[in-house]
Amino acid sequence: MGVKTYYANKAEFYLKGEDKVTDLINFCDNLKMPMTTGAVNHKYPMNQKILNAMFRHGLELNGWDIKNTRIVPKERGTKLNQKGDFVTALNNGIKVFGEVEFGNIASAWRDLYKFNLVIAFDTYDAGIFILPCDSIKGEIEGCYSFESVKNIITAASSSINCPLLLIGIDPNRDLDVDTNSLEPSWEKKDWNKQSESIWNDFVSRHKSELFN
Repeated sequence: MGVKTYYANKAEFYLKGEDKVTDLINFCDNLKMPMTTGAVNHKYPMNQKILNAMFRHGLELNGWDIKNTRIVPKERGTKLNQKGDFVTALNNGIKVFGEVEFGNIASAWRDLYKFNLVIAFDTYDAGIFILPCDSIKGEIEGCYSFESVKNIITAASSSINCPLLLIGIDPNRDLDVDTNSLEPSWEKKDWNKQSESIWNDFVSRHKSELFN
């Protein structure tokens, strides 16, 4: 319980034992789930916006770049504007492109395509893809799971040409955080806000409750 990992296309030779990768796996292993039960959608109590902001906070804390994440740098002149969620250069010189996906199934397929693109354009050497495990995917609206993506990669190995580490979030549910209690005056309209900065501020305000 905590995380599951799967290395595809010999990604372990690029990533295993590297400090930033190890720290990222440990961060995922200790992640608490933010639960906003009943405030937004009774069927999907896990708060994806807070979860994404928690990842942004943790990634920056562990030295990953979450701002300069274009698949191809602007100066290359390709007019390809797509971005990832986090990138870095490891101590061994390997450049890593990463995605966190707790959104819909179509987004997961786009993410897989991005991993192929970074290899095709020779901008990164390996990828990391973070997803929820089957154990929690039913609590997040329409998301794809670690197990589903692993099945795709193993069944159609030639479809992904990027050395790729899959990290699946399989949390200890005893550590769930009741986020309703963190902002007791908030109404449904407050929980429905979309701005990333609002949720980044939320996580900063409540980091002592949200993180170990």
